[in-house]
Amino acid sequence: MLKKSILNSLAKWKAKLKPDPYSGQDTKQRFETIFAQNDWKDAESISGPGSNSEQTKEVISTVENVIETYGISSLLDVPCGDFGWMSKVDLKGARYTGGDIVDELIETNKVRYADRKEVQFEAIDLITDTLPKADLLLVRDCLVHLHSDLIHSALNNIKRSGIRYVLMTTFTERKYNTDIHTGDWRPLNLQIEPFNLPPPLAIFNENCTENNGAYRDKCLALWDVKTL
Repeated sequence: MLKKSILNSLAKWKAKLKPDPYSGQDTKQRFETIFAQNDWKDAESISGPGSNSEQTKEVISTVENVIETYGISSLLDVPCGDFGWMSKVDLKGARYTGGDIVDELIETNKVRYADRKEVQFEAIDLITDTLPKADLLLVRDCLVHLHSDLIHSALNNIKRSGIRYVLMTTFTERKYNTDIHTGDWRPLNLQIEPFNLPPPLAIFNENCTENNGAYRDKCLALWDVKTL
């Protein structure tokens, strides 16, 4: 326990030493800047390389599986990004709400997918906004970009949302978590300090091939929100 506490303190110390490219900006401004500058630089998706076709084949299957297995009739997806890979998911009759902190993304999605009557988009801050009611909340590739304090705030917001299930990104083989300036990225294991989430109902490996397989432990894990 002491070793874990020391590693956690070191992680926060290292994060403070690293230059912050978005210094002086709040959370919303940081992600607006990332979007405007295409800082995650993927040729296919403005949401970054984790959202391109190669990296989402298994993810699409996972979301469809969860919708069917758990009787999901309403899905909230935050952040929804450009709705690229998600547009290929068979929602199996479920109502879909995509939320994102970047207003321009939401407005673009509303126009681009106006013909999809089963989907809607709205500006949502996962950390501070009251979340719309849903059977399932998808939080993929989100917490990995947040400072640990904001992750705790987001998890607390999810806990009080009344949503039944949450499907979140976690890296199951990581032995300790590091910290970052919000807008940067690092892998997270949500079941160890400083988050210590309980064992999930199910874990789905994404078959991630990024960085020559360095993130092969990247998964989507399903929790009953009441247990968080």
